Amino acid sequence: DGIVKNANYLSQTIEDFRDFYNPTTLKLDFLIGDCINKCFKIINPQFMNKDIIIKQDIEEFSIYGFEQQLIQVLINLLNNSRDIFEKNNIENRVIFIETKVSKNHLIIIIIDNGGGIEKSNLEKIFEPYFTTKHKSAGTGVSLYMSYQIISENFNGHLTVENSEIKYLNKEYFGAKFKIIIPSNS
Repeated sequence: DGIVKNANYLSQTIEDFRDFYNPTTLKLDFLIGDCINKCFKIINPQFMNKDIIIKQDIEEFSIYGFEQQLIQVLINLLNNSRDIFEKNNIENRVIFIETKVSKNHLIIIIIDNGGGIEKSNLEKIFEPYFTTKHKSAGTGVSLYMSYQIISENFNGHLTVENSEIKYLNKEYFGAKFKIIIPSNS
């Protein structure tokens, strides 16, 4: 039973990857919860191996756009958190993902407890080829690409700031990325 269950899970994972790498040129309505779940299926094994906990507070809503592109943005943001956990040798690794509807906007917030971003780097973080990683570890295009996808293909905004968060009665400091998409896009 366990082998069959794992085989079915792996088969579904392969289908998800195939859908991810088969870019759709049509804008479609999709649910944010489904989009986040597809993202997690792709990154989950790496995150489990690195002892990263992902806490979710998902308010379901529909987005009209390119789901694969939003999945790529989410993967980029989550992978940056994973990398900073490793770089800063963070023990209790937590990422919070929140989605909500606010007036005429759909909002996705991703906060980690990785120690935040140096103030001097906050203004440059979305510039092409800007990276704080070693040349062998980063190219500096993932956040630039994410910014372009959100602004050009979703008519939205991608912002970053440092933020304090509370988890299990302990205060943490980390990066807070916010995706804001007009609800009528």
